[in-house]
Amino acid sequence: MKIILITYIFLHFSGCLFFDNKRQVIRDPDKWGMIEPGGIYELKQDVVLVMSPRGIQYITTNYDHNSIDDSGKTSILKSGSRLLMHKLILETTVTHSRFNLYGKLVNGEHEGMVVFINAVAHVPATFEGPKLRVNDAYLKRASDLE
Repeated sequence: MKIILITYIFLHFSGCLFFDNKRQVIRDPDKWGMIEPGGIYELKQDVVLVMSPRGIQYITTNYDHNSIDDSGKTSILKSGSRLLMHKLILETTVTHSRFNLYGKLVNGEHEGMVVFINAVAHVPATFEGPKLRVNDAYLKRASDLE
């Protein structure tokens, strides 16, 4: 029994050590679903831009206005801010795979910044599931607004 347990632990951790985490940029427009690659989308309501210590900026919809501070770690992205759908990446590790959607801010105070935007889009866990779609509560295609 000990040998089986030791073998299992060894194989599990050796897989973690030797398995190369992969990042695959998805260029196939069919995989993007309702979201147009390179399309411009506008925020319909305020959201929070969080500057993480790891250098990844992301948008969240779960916030309290009292939690916004002057430290520069968080700021409000106002309704009307526009995002260019920049990149869809499939990240694969030993334990899971997930899609990450990135947008580039094209107006406002943070213009040019690339941000992780899964919070304002419906991003499926796998290709077999539903395709990407816009979260209508937060995003609208800019061409639909004009």
